[in-house]
Amino acid sequence: MKKLLFIWFFLVSSLFSFEIKELESISQIKKNQDVIIMFSTTYCPWCHRQTSVFNELGFKREDSLQIVKVNDNSKIYEELVKKYPFTIKYFPTSFLINYEEDDLFIIHEFRGYQNEESIIKVLDDKDRF
Repeated sequence: MKKLLFIWFFLVSSLFSFEIKELESISQIKKNQDVIIMFSTTYCPWCHRQTSVFNELGFKREDSLQIVKVNDNSKIYEELVKKYPFTIKYFPTSFLINYEEDDLFIIHEFRGYQNEESIIKVLDDKDRF
C-alpha cells in the first residue's frame, strides 16, 4: 500500500511540476515570448536557490514564459556572451529577453538571487516596452 501511495504521489507531482531546461542552442529560445535566461554555475548555492524560484514561477506561468538555464562551462555560454551584450560578473545573473526576427533584445537584468515577487514585478510592469 505504501509503494502504491508513493507511486501515485510521484506521478501526480510530476504532472504538476516545471523544470528549467538547459539551453543548448539559440534556436531553442521561443520567439516573440518572454524568456528568462539564467546564467549559473554548478557549484553556486544561490544558483540552486534561484533555480527553485524559477521552477515555481515557471509552473505558474508556463503558457506565457520560457525559462532556460546556461551553465558557465557550456558551449552556448561562450556563444551568447560573444554574440550579445550579456555582462556576467557573478552568479546567478538572469536576463528577461525577447527573441524576435533572429535578434535577441534584453529587457531587464536580474543581478544575483531574486525572489519570486521581484521577478513578477518586472514581468507585470505595464510600462516596459
